[in-house]
Amino acid sequence: MAKIIGSPTRYIQGRGELANLAKHAGAIGETMFILVDKFVKPIVMPSIEAGMGDRKFEVVEFGGECSMTEINRVIEVLKEKGGDVVVGIGGGKTMDTAKGVADKYAAATIIVPTT
Repeated sequence: MAKIIGSPTRYIQGRGELANLAKHAGAIGETMFILVDKFVKPIVMPSIEAGMGDRKFEVVEFGGECSMTEINRVIEVLKEKGGDVVVGIGGGKTMDTAKGVADKYAAATIIVPTT
């Protein structure tokens, strides 16, 4: 019987790390596409934007439910706006949607839980 473990290639945690998101994402891709829960957006985006510098990024609010309808909606925005790193910021539904989008779009994924 095979024993398999899946884990992220990097795990980063610490005070002020939201401001370093662009630096960490830069090792993966050029342009970030951020899917963020509307409730945490005003809390997290000032720190993230402060650390962006001249990096390109797009921000889209999560629609509230993880579904194929939401994944397809976000993919259409991603196709229009561009991005090669999908960042999901929020709770489980937001992060699951971001992972679904990245998988269907064949982009890298970063998840930022806000628990």
